[in-house]
Amino acid sequence: MRVMEVIQLTEQGAREVNLARRLKDQLSPEARSAIDTWESHNWVTGDLSTAYSQQNDVYREIERAAEPIRGALRAREGDTITLYRGIESDRVDPSRHADRAIYSWTSRPEMAAVFSGLATIGRENRVRLNKDRETSNEFMLSMTDAEAKAIQDAVIKNGKAKWKNLFFKTSPYNDQYTDILKKVNGRFKEMADELTTNLARWLIRTREEERQFSADVKAQGQDTGYVVREIVPVDDIVWVLNAAGSMEYIVKGRSGLEGERVVL
Repeated sequence: MRVMEVIQLTEQGAREVNLARRLKDQLSPEARSAIDTWESHNWVTGDLSTAYSQQNDVYREIERAAEPIRGALRAREGDTITLYRGIESDRVDPSRHADRAIYSWTSRPEMAAVFSGLATIGRENRVRLNKDRETSNEFMLSMTDAEAKAIQDAVIKNGKAKWKNLFFKTSPYNDQYTDILKKVNGRFKEMADELTTNLARWLIRTREEERQFSADVKAQGQDTGYVVREIVPVDDIVWVLNAAGSMEYIVKGRSGLEGERVVL
C-alpha cells in the first residue's frame, strides 16, 4: 500500500477515531479498562467480551457512549460499512466462536492481511503483502546463464568483474578462487568465495536457490490465511480503535467465517 493511501484511509476514519478517544476518557474506569485491555491484548475472554456476553453495566455504559461514534459513521457511510477481517484457518477453533460476543474487524484490507498471516507491518505502520515482499538477493533472479558465464570469463581474463551490486575479484590468498562481494548501502559485504572455474555454476545455482526462496516468502500464509469482507450494519459497531494504524472496528457477533473471501 502506498503511503498516500494509508494517509487517506486514516483521515477518512479520523472523525470516529478521535471521537472515540474523547469519549473513552469520559467512561468509568471499569469501562475504559475493558476497551484498553481489548486493544492491548484482544482477549477473547477479556472484560469487554465478558461485558458484551453478559450485557452487564459495563456493556450498557459503552453502548450509550458509542452512539455518537455510530452517528459519525452513519453520516459518512449510511446504515452499513464494508469491513475486513483476517483469518488464519489453521488456528480456527469453532468452539471459541460458539458464544463469542465481539470480534475485531478493520476498514483496511491490507491490515486484515496482517492478521491472516498474508502480510507484515513494519516501520511507520507500513503494511507489505507477502506476495510483494522482496528478498535481500532478489536482484539475482534477473541474471541469465550467459551473464553468469561472462562474469566467470571476465574474472579469468582480468581478475575482476562487476554485475549490478555484485563485485568479483581474485582472492589474494588463493588465486584459484574468486571473492564475491555485495555492495549494500555503500559498504561491501562478503557474500561467498568460489573456485573461479566453477563461478558460473555457482551463480546459476545461487539464482535458482534464490528463486525458490523468493517464491516461498511470497507464498507465506497463502495456504493457511485469508481475508474476508462483509457489509456490517453500523448498529453492530461497538467501538473504534486505531493502534498502529489498524483502523479497528469492534463488531458484535460477526466471526467472518462465512464472509466473502477477497484476494489482495
